[in-house]
Parts: sequence; structure tokens; C-alpha cells
Amino acid sequence: MASPPTSLSDAKISYEYTQGLFRQSHWQDFANFKKLKSMCCLRAFEKSPASAVFRFAYLSKGAANVIFQIKSEPFTAVPFCFIDAWYDEERNVFDSQVAKVVDSVLRVSRGRPKHLTCDQIMDGFHNDVRPLFEAGDIQITNVIELEGLATRRFPLMVEIPHDLTRFLMVQTPVLLYPGVLDHLASLTEPGTLEEHTNPKSFPDRHMGILLPDMSPVPGSSITLEIKPKWLRSSPNAPSGAIRCRTCAMQVLMPKDRSKYICPLALVSGDDKSLYIWAEKMVEQELDGQLKDFSDEGRELFIAALGDRVVEYLTAGDGFTLLTHLRWLDSVLDSEGILAYESHPMKELYGRNLRLAMTLRDCSLFIKIPYTAADNPHVPIIAKLGDLDFKSAEKFDDWKEKEEKLLAEDLYNVDTGNSPPCYLYKPPMKIYLPGSNKASWRKFVSD
Repeated sequence: MASPPTSLSDAKISYEYTQGLFRQSHWQDFANFKKLKSMCCLRAFEKSPASAVFRFAYLSKGAANVIFQIKSEPFTAVPFCFIDAWYDEERNVFDSQVAKVVDSVLRVSRGRPKHLTCDQIMDGFHNDVRPLFEAGDIQITNVIELEGLATRRFPLMVEIPHDLTRFLMVQTPVLLYPGVLDHLASLTEPGTLEEHTNPKSFPDRHMGILLPDMSPVPGSSITLEIKPKWLRSSPNAPSGAIRCRTCAMQVLMPKDRSKYICPLALVSGDDKSLYIWAEKMVEQELDGQLKDFSDEGRELFIAALGDRVVEYLTAGDGFTLLTHLRWLDSVLDSEGILAYESHPMKELYGRNLRLAMTLRDCSLFIKIPYTAADNPHVPIIAKLGDLDFKSAEKFDDWKEKEEKLLAEDLYNVDTGNSPPCYLYKPPMKIYLPGSNKASWRKFVSD
């Protein structure tokens, strides 16, 4: 039996076919698009290698992007293929081979005027965000306050001792041939993707990004999505505040309370503060998947997975990642948004502030295999997503929110409807051994 084709030349795809998918101006754009030309997605052709043919399924959308799953199982929907391609200038031909996209999702910009292009996203990720997780040095602004003297600020290089890039998603740019975006738009609600027919939008708007697929697999794994947010108190919070910045924002704008946990508890290493939350998260993700379990078996199974999550976040790789994010938060934003306008090193401080806010808006995806409950050697996989480098246009919005929190005293006021903040735990009534008298103290974790 003949081996299946592994390249487009084996499948007898013609140069005329690939060139015919472009207008002439687009073909030239492609030939000149050195950095982002390596992978392409196009409508499947006759005799396409079976290993290269996929279909798309809508997965989710955010304010700026839409995510599509790439599925290879038998289907009747419109088929597409992914190819690694390059333009041979000497021979003036288009060479290619089958691309590997198994276990990936495709991220596509919604295409609105203020949304970043793929090129901008990739540039910000590789040049600004990724270095924060590589072993090496980063430049920050250091502040020294001397008694009786003016505050001194100066640039300082600080070291990142360990490489933590394993927690970052590999991002692969994909050139989307004409027709791909139209098909993707048909899988979403009207208006989700902006019109992509303007020739001037090519190739900036005809790009997508391949990311690892962290989706859960029913019957095999669950995936928890956590927003770490601010892993320390705001530098602009008043002295003695009883609420951290994220908990204060929860009072101002309540959101996802059923899944909420104070970020300070998340990074505390205090397992007692995480058990109830972890089991609730696991139970929500397992909804409907444990119908064959007895009540006791179901509770034990959820508790076992919850224990794995807590261990990962308090003593495992998850704790390593969270403490690194907290450290970055502290060194990148040492003075808060309210110091930005008058900062003597405004350019450097502003860039670092944008990086800090980028990290505060990231998502942590934790994929837990079911068998991890019984076999600790089956690894939990964690990846950070949503790491698009924040624009300087956000400064006014960040400042406005901080000023509103301060004006309404939301770092301190008792609203009666606020989530428990790890920054402040109410006194607990305890009885000392051998005494009938109650003693009050603020709870401190072991």
C-alpha cells in the first residue's frame, strides 16, 4: 500500500491553484510578508492529504477575538487544510508541506478599528511579554524615599533567575486565504466578525493565530479558567485598607461571583483558603458527567480532584507561576496608575505599567486529567492566555477606575455585599485552654 502523501507536491496541488486564490496584489503581499508567511489555511483541494484536512467549530468569543476549534473527525462541513508554506524567490515558486495543527485552536481578530492586528499581537508578545518569563534581566523604575529628602527614582535592572516560558502558549501565525474568514464568520452570530472584503485589509486582517487547545475532554479531563488579576494590593490603596484592588472592583462591578476568589488567597500558599473554592470549581466543570456515581463516590471524586488543584496552586508548579506573577506585579508597577502623569521616567514607567496591566488581565488555564485523582504522575497542564500587550490608550480608563475606587472608599467601606478578601479576615472568637474567657484575635494562617 502506498504511503499517504505528506506534502502538497505529493498530492499534486498546482502552483496555478495556490496563486489563483490570490488577487495579484495579494500574491505580492504574501511574497513580501516574510515574518508571518510560514503557515497558511485554505479551502481543501482535490487529493488533499487526509492528515491535512480539518473543519472548524465555533468555541468562544471575547471583546476582541473569536476562538474556533480545529476538528479532524469525519464531517460533512466545509473542509480546510493547513500547510507550511514558503516562497522561493529564486525559482519564483510556492513550496509547501502539510502543517501539524492537532490539539490547536484558531484565534481570529474580530476586525474592529481599535483591535490589534495579528502582527501587532505577535510583536507585543515576543518582544515585550515573553521576556518577562525568560531567564535574564528586565529594566524597572526603582524608588527610594530618604527621610528629609525628595523621593529618588532611577532605572534598575532586576534578574529573572529561572525560565518559566513553559507556562506560555506557543503562538503560531496563520495566513488565512480568501474564503476562510467568510466561512468562519458564517459559524458565528451576525456582526461577530467585521467585514474582511476590503483589499487594503490584506494581509493584516487575513491572519489568525494558532494556540494550544486547552478545552476539557468529557470523560477524560476538566479545564479550570482562572483570572489571577491583581495578586497584591494596589499601590494607590489607602493605608490600612481592608480590601485588595480586585475585591474592591468586585464591589464596584460584581462579576462571576460564583467562581470568584480573592487573588491574594490564590497566591497565599494557604491551602485552607482554597479547598471550598477548588471543589466548587471542579464540581461546576464536572456538571452532568458523574451520573453513574453514587452520592458518596461523586463527593470523593470531586474532593480528590479539588485536592489536586489545591496542591498544584499551593505547593506545585502553579504556586511557582503565581508567585512569579506577583513579583512581576510589584516590580513593574511600584507606584500605581496615579503616579504615571508626573513620573520623571514616564516612558519607562508607562511601558512597565502596561506590562503589569497585561499580566493582571491574563487567564490561567489549568487542565486536570481525571486520572490525576488516582495517579499523581499524570501531570496537570497550565498555560497563560490573553497576554496581548495593553495599549497606552488604556491609561485614562485605568486612572478613572482607580479614582472611583478611592472616591467611593471601596478599599475600606463595609457594603454588606462584598466577597471575602484575604487582605482582611475578621477576628475569630476562640477559647484559651483552661479558661472560660473568650479571647479575640485576627486569624492568621499556619
